[in-house]
Amino acid sequence: LDGVFNCDPHPGNVLLLADGRLGLIDYGMVGRLGTPERESVARVVLGLAAGDRAAVVGEYSRSGYRACWHSGEAHGLMDLH
Repeated sequence: LDGVFNCDPHPGNVLLLADGRLGLIDYGMVGRLGTPERESVARVVLGLAAGDRAAVVGEYSRSGYRACWHSGEAHGLMDLH
């Protein structure tokens, strides 16, 4: 995998081919993830699959995301319980 992805993956852009494979169309909007970003996404997916909220929150935090309530008050690992 080279990190290129379709930025518009709605059902109209995904076809089921006769042999069972998926066909992706309309690459008018694409993005590219470098190796560090792909590894980060993989860690998030693994954390989600394992139900490990702390791992997901930690990865988001390391990636620079900041979660907050509507009030603007920050929250994170301490709010998982």
